[in-house]
Amino acid sequence: MNPAPPPAVEGVNRLVAQMCESGQLSPKACQLLSDGKPHPALLTELEDAGLAEDAVRILAYSLKKPQAIWWGCLCVWSLYRPSPPRQAEAVLHAVLRWLHQPTEANRRVIEEPAWAAGGNTPEGLLGLAAIWSEGSMSPPGQPTVDPPAHLSAKSVANAVILAGAINGPADAPVYYHGFLDLGKHVLSSKNTWQAEQRPQPGQ
Repeated sequence: MNPAPPPAVEGVNRLVAQMCESGQLSPKACQLLSDGKPHPALLTELEDAGLAEDAVRILAYSLKKPQAIWWGCLCVWSLYRPSPPRQAEAVLHAVLRWLHQPTEANRRVIEEPAWAAGGNTPEGLLGLAAIWSEGSMSPPGQPTVDPPAHLSAKSVANAVILAGAINGPADAPVYYHGFLDLGKHVLSSKNTWQAEQRPQPGQ
């Protein structure tokens, strides 16, 4: 009889099962991961099988919301550095300010640059992920509308996937490999927004 997996792995297995049931992972990924693996191992196995987008989605859903958004910042910054477009720089500055000082006022400041960038850009999706991570989706003074539970994680995943594919399919595997490496460091708390070394848009 096989020993029961540790609680952290059990949590990942449940998450993967839920994502498979809701159609958020590819059938090939669900088949590959049906036996369950330790978290970093399953991400590596997916990437090795050419299923990096599935690995990105699992990681985005597994991280705590601030961690996932920080990971998104790292990915967007690595895509555009050293001179991000002005709209990307504006979103990154706003999101980083909110991560360091997570007030309602700072969350609301993200709205203008995020919507200006649009939901068809990595930076726009990243900004929306931050906006939808807490608080109300409705404008100030309107009845509170709570964001769906996984909307923020879905937006981070879409931001990272779009960032990886933005320069075409030939370059996507290289970008995804780098993004997933960054994400594993965030997952292990080796890279946090409190650290001295962090993205500095425009520098």
